[in-house]
Amino acid sequence: MTGKIVQLFILAAAAAVPVVAAPPMIAAGGTVEIAENIFVIPDRSEPLVPNVGIVVGDDDVLVIDAGMGPANAEIVLAKVREISDLPIRYFVSTHFHPEHNYGAQSFPKDTVILYSTVQHEELRTKGESFIELFLQLFGDDVRDLLAPVEFVWPDVTFEREARVNVGGLPVEVHHLGHAAHTRGDTIVYLPEQRIMFSGGLTPYGFFAIFPDADSSISGWLASLEALEQFDIERLIPGHGPMTDAGHIQTVKEYLLQLRAEALEMLSEDVPLPDAQAALSARFQALYPDWQEPHWIANAVANVYAEAASGG
Repeated sequence: MTGKIVQLFILAAAAAVPVVAAPPMIAAGGTVEIAENIFVIPDRSEPLVPNVGIVVGDDDVLVIDAGMGPANAEIVLAKVREISDLPIRYFVSTHFHPEHNYGAQSFPKDTVILYSTVQHEELRTKGESFIELFLQLFGDDVRDLLAPVEFVWPDVTFEREARVNVGGLPVEVHHLGHAAHTRGDTIVYLPEQRIMFSGGLTPYGFFAIFPDADSSISGWLASLEALEQFDIERLIPGHGPMTDAGHIQTVKEYLLQLRAEALEMLSEDVPLPDAQAALSARFQALYPDWQEPHWIANAVANVYAEAASGG
């Protein structure tokens, strides 16, 4: 990880790290069937816990995201076994971050791990440094979860789209071609059920997270425009309550307004720290119910950086 990436991440983290009152564990109970044979293990709004998807077909199972470390993945696998004894044929992660990907080692050896080529590259180049980063930020709350992590690499990679048949259920896995929350953001879409697992692209109840210098506000907006082309009835974000397609527009409006106001300040030669302070205050007032407002500063920094690079 470059010094620029660390500096940008720590800028936000130093302002306000999410409170993790206990190790971030996936709930052992409470799996919800959101459509026939489509299940979610909800995150219960717990920091560093993802919404996990389980798709059960006639012959096999697909799992979306694993939780942080093998201990969480074992909970996921136990929940799958409560639902079905069919083989877990596929594992997909929505991006490489620890709470989504770092339990992959626990899946059966014959499970096909499916990542975009970009996500694979991010995991390969940033995986170890994000363990160090999470230990720095969250310490003992995550230490035991991350200590046994061993990275496993995908069996199958794809550039933009992969289609798999999960026991009669068609499933689409897309990399939308843009850096946004991460460079390798991946969505999983079930066209027959009109269900989308959108990972980090549609945060619900908190401000969009720009964790490092590879995040991109312009790419994020392009990704949201791509999501709007799908026919979606149920939207399951990586974190936060399940919602519908209208939430895509909510995230889009926030990012568009923030970018416009940050660019206006840049055109007036407002120094970045002053713009960050002013816009953080303004957008906290506009979205008083959203959590983790420290990420606003990173979004403003991203607008300034993209403008400087001609992006």
